[in-house]
Amino acid sequence: PRVLVVEATPGDARSLESALHSTGITSTTVGPAALPRSAADLAAYQAVVLVNLSASSLGPDARSLLQASVRDRGVGLVLIGGSGGYGPGGYGGAALEPPAKECRGAAHVPAG
Repeated sequence: PRVLVVEATPGDARSLESALHSTGITSTTVGPAALPRSAADLAAYQAVVLVNLSASSLGPDARSLLQASVRDRGVGLVLIGGSGGYGPGGYGGAALEPPAKECRGAAHVPAG
């Protein structure tokens, strides 16, 4: 699988990159400005990890693209908190809020 890691500050995702690499998962790390802006470009990745990003650093178009990719294409989405993530990052009411709530509230995690 290919994972796109989007970090707020260079080096924020260093530990995650090492962990992914150690398991043989290919990852590409970018800043929010380099996040793919089209569904076709984002389709190259099976998952996206947002590391300590504020909602405003993504912008409404990128948030909508991520939401549609999760909902319509099954792209995995992981949000890793920090001073810029979750509530402090302004995600309340943002396009990514519903998928994040659904994941948090899941009562069953499939085996496998």
